[in-house]
Amino acid sequence: MDFLVSAATDIGLTKTVNQDSYDVRVYSTGMGKVVFAVICDGMGGLSGGEIASASVVCAFCRWADMRLPLLCGSGIRDDTVRSDWMDIVSSCNENIKTYAGMYGTRMGTTVTALLITPVRYYILNVGDTRVYEIGDRVRKLTRDQTVTAREIELGNMTGGGREGFKKKRSAPVCRSFQGSISRYVLWRYERQCSIYAVQ
Repeated sequence: MDFLVSAATDIGLTKTVNQDSYDVRVYSTGMGKVVFAVICDGMGGLSGGEIASASVVCAFCRWADMRLPLLCGSGIRDDTVRSDWMDIVSSCNENIKTYAGMYGTRMGTTVTALLITPVRYYILNVGDTRVYEIGDRVRKLTRDQTVTAREIELGNMTGGGREGFKKKRSAPVCRSFQGSISRYVLWRYERQCSIYAVQ
C-alpha cells in the first residue's frame, strides 16, 4: 500500500501569529509503509501557543524517528503505543508548565497524533484538533474535549446554540491537567481503504 500525503496551515482571521505546528512522515518498514502525523494548535488567547505546539510536535517526531522503527521491527503492540504516547504528553505538559512558570506566562496547546499501519491506525487526542476518515461518508474519529462539547453532551446547550457561550479548551497540554491520565484519549481502529484528514 502506498500513501499520498499533503499538509498545510493557515493563520486564520484573528491571530497575528500562527500557533499551529504539524508534521507528517511516511516510513518504509518491514511491515510495509506506515504514516505518522501530528498536529498541535496553540491555545488562542494565551501567549506562546506557537512555542507549546512546536515543542509537542518535536517530541512526537523524535518518538517517530527513534522508537517507531523499533516497534515496527518487533511488532506494534497497542499497549506500547498507548504508554509511549501518554508518556510524551505527560512530559510535554510538565516541560511547558515549567517554561511558562519561568517566564511568568500561560501557554497551552492541543495535540492529535495519528499512526497508520498496514492493518490498523492509532489516534491520540487532547483538546479539539481532530481526525476524520473520508470514505463513502465523512466520519469524525475524535471527540472534542472542550467546555462547549461537554455542555452539548450534557444537554445544556445545542450544537447551534453557542451565542453568549465562550469556547474554552478544557484539556490541552500545559494548562495543568486536572484529573487523571484518562483524560488522554487513544483510539485504535482496524484500518479501511480511506482518506484520513487531521485538522
